[in-house]
Amino acid sequence: IEPTRPDSARQEQNLQLSLAAALMTRLGYGADEVGQAYYRAHDLSAQTGSMKAPLRSLLGLWVHTWVAGRLPESLSHGRALLELAEKVDDPALRLQGHGGIGLVLLHSGGLDGARQHLEAGVALVGDAPPDTVSVQNAEVTCVAYSAWVAALQGRTSAMHEHVAHCAALSER
Repeated sequence: IEPTRPDSARQEQNLQLSLAAALMTRLGYGADEVGQAYYRAHDLSAQTGSMKAPLRSLLGLWVHTWVAGRLPESLSHGRALLELAEKVDDPALRLQGHGGIGLVLLHSGGLDGARQHLEAGVALVGDAPPDTVSVQNAEVTCVAYSAWVAALQGRTSAMHEHVAHCAALSER
């Protein structure tokens, strides 16, 4: 990458995002090298002005820090992702943001907050089938984790409703 070229930041950002995905496959989601690549890509987004790359890097940083057990940091990335998703008014990204926050809160012991975000994520999809695999996966994740939260809170009937919802989603 030639640093004096106007598009060098965008080129490096794309390379860092590709590198992060490759390292994730080779070394695992929580590997330090994965985080370094996602952090670099995210830093470069300020120079590129792209909206897509910061979303990809935030999603990657959320997953990386969540799997690495750095839950407060992961929660921060999830909140930043949700905030950005709301700015671009993208329901699929809001679903990812609510799901990410809900998962972190569940693993942090914040069951009420987890429930709020997971149910908000499920509500974004409604009765319409998801139009992408990533949205479908995020919806299934929100519903499945909602069942877990309900079970931990002793809300047995809600747990059964979420489990039935998961079964219905698998038949779409």
